[in-house]
Amino acid sequence: MTRTNEGIRHAGALGGLRLLIGLLVALAALAAFPALQLFGKPATQPPVSVHVYDEAGILSDRQVIDAISGIEFVRPVKISILTLPSLDGESLNYRTLEYGRTAELKEPWISAEDPRFWADQTVILSLAPHERNIGTFFGEDFGLDINAQLAIQESMKDNLRAMEFNEAFYTGAQSVADAIDTSWANSILGWVASSVASIIGVSWFVSRYTHRARSKRLFEEARTNYAQVTQDFEATSIDAGVLDQTDIHGRRVYERYEQYLSDYHELTRMFQDFGSLGFIESLYPRGVKNTRILRDKALALNAVDDGISNTAAFLSMAPRWPEVWRNETGPLYEDIDSLEELISDARGISEGLRTSVRAEALKARHRLWAMAGELEARTLSPSDALSELDRMSSMLWNLSREILEAAMRAARQRGENVGTSDVDDLFTGNGTPYRGSWREQGQVQTYRPGSTIRANRGRRAGTAIGGSSSSSSVSNSALAGVVVGYASSRINPDYTASLSSSSSSGGSGSTSSSSSSSSSSYGGGGGGFSGSGSSSSY
Repeated sequence: MTRTNEGIRHAGALGGLRLLIGLLVALAALAAFPALQLFGKPATQPPVSVHVYDEAGILSDRQVIDAISGIEFVRPVKISILTLPSLDGESLNYRTLEYGRTAELKEPWISAEDPRFWADQTVILSLAPHERNIGTFFGEDFGLDINAQLAIQESMKDNLRAMEFNEAFYTGAQSVADAIDTSWANSILGWVASSVASIIGVSWFVSRYTHRARSKRLFEEARTNYAQVTQDFEATSIDAGVLDQTDIHGRRVYERYEQYLSDYHELTRMFQDFGSLGFIESLYPRGVKNTRILRDKALALNAVDDGISNTAAFLSMAPRWPEVWRNETGPLYEDIDSLEELISDARGISEGLRTSVRAEALKARHRLWAMAGELEARTLSPSDALSELDRMSSMLWNLSREILEAAMRAARQRGENVGTSDVDDLFTGNGTPYRGSWREQGQVQTYRPGSTIRANRGRRAGTAIGGSSSSSSVSNSALAGVVVGYASSRINPDYTASLSSSSSSGGSGSTSSSSSSSSSSYGGGGGGFSGSGSSSSY
């Protein structure tokens, strides 16, 4: 139905509004990640103070202070570094608390308001290198749970094991800065959400560009093929007019010509309704879908008129009949290649069957070679040659079914729950089109499947291929699809073996892990102290 100008304007306005909304949303999504990094981070500051109490004598005090002083924190932090030469059988938690109570500190660690807790803003990183213990302790205002504390300790352990003590405390202080920064810009959820949003934004622009490129390409292909059909229309009508409709093949092709006329007029109306390829429409899947429909119909019509022209040339033995014949035998050669592949792949069949079917395939190939000579010598008529190709096609498909039924019986003997329906499924579920090539004496030969005289789509349901005789429709598939289907069916022992092998190995694998003991208690000497802190070994 032709769209009115008002309808076109309405559709264009809606399309423009849709594009504008999509563009704004995509830009907003695209900017999510950079915006979060630029504006989502809170203000930071260096630590209020950094003090080192290196009782074990393993640190370069000034180097540690300078390094940690350069770290930015989202809140005021007073960092103290403590190393102890020995724990004397006590826990690191208790010895750190004892040091905070008794040592001369530059700033108090214990809260003056409530001595059961560490002072606010206080961060203590303590180490007992002899016992290989590392501890982290925090004022209650930080509210870090045990998992966050252990993660900070874990970040230091590689350096500690390498005896890189200065680097270990710098890494620990940096981990503290990350742990107390709970802003979206520093959270995994924020990174993931903003990254996904930005990726979606980029994808929107990529998809618009991709749809536009596809629509343009498909539309150009549609116009090219339609122009070719229009150019050949009169010649095709003349070719159809000389077809001998008393011949079965001429009659079948004339029926295709009648459908061709209907399809040509329909395609002409579709081009008129479609008009030109609109920019906005081409940016969306609907544009790709519409142009693909046009392209496919124009491509199919272009192939049909070639088939009509080929029929007229071949049945009348016009000078170019050898070219038509070569194209006509292409699907047979391709099916022979597939049958020979199936003969090699099939497992569990007898060598006698394998040898006899291989001989029949070779015989069919030789027969195709010989038929060209008989046509040239006029000892074989074009109509009889086409009929023989029909019989040969059915024979090839019958042979393939014979092989698969033998493989099915072998599978049942192996204990597989398979039957005739599994073989039927390989045929009825086969939608593989002819690819337009075959191999001959090591060389790849090509042809045009859509331009053959015969329908040439494998076999007719209801013939000796085991289908129901109630249907006479032509199956749009090549024998190659059956070969592929066999490879991934239960009839093939290699396929079932690979499944069991993968399932048995799926649960295997080795994992390595390391663990260390940890403690968050200050022990009996803590005197009821409940400050936030924990320690672990490395």
